Amino acid sequence: MLIPNKRAFVTGGTGVLGSYLVRASLGRGWEVSALVRTMNKARDLPPGARGVPGDITKPESLRAAMQGADAVFHLAAQYEIGASEPERMWKINVEGTRSVLELAAELGVPKIVYTSTVAVYGMNSELVDESHRLGLRVNVFTVDDPDDQRRLLDWGVDGVFTNVPAQLRAILDGRR
Repeated sequence: MLIPNKRAFVTGGTGVLGSYLVRASLGRGWEVSALVRTMNKARDLPPGARGVPGDITKPESLRAAMQGADAVFHLAAQYEIGASEPERMWKINVEGTRSVLELAAELGVPKIVYTSTVAVYGMNSELVDESHRLGLRVNVFTVDDPDDQRRLLDWGVDGVFTNVPAQLRAILDGRR
């Protein structure tokens, strides 16, 4: 289905999942601006996508490209097995996500889609799908938690949050 004249701002658009999202959005007629750390990374974007240099931990670098977006798709993150640089990972994954969500709310972006990691399902030897239970329920934010839903709505966020780990609770609380 073509949806012309819609604008998407995508973080993580050069990543595995993000690159599929960018292509699919372009294929549906969306104008796509994808955040890139350097303009060299913009070469990894499909034709038609606009690379925007910036850093999710520096919200002012996102403002111009996010302004007027119909949707923000936040997929950017620092990922590694084990945390060799936990402070850097915290800055990107927690503070950076907070920056993206706060700026989108401030700019009045009508829809936010935030996707995190499948790691919230824990270690599994079976295929994980939508019916699978979360691995460490006590440490995971889910959109079925009424308190967190209310806090998101109070914050002015209209969004879809998938595979979201405990960091979102820290983001909402403004604490570490």
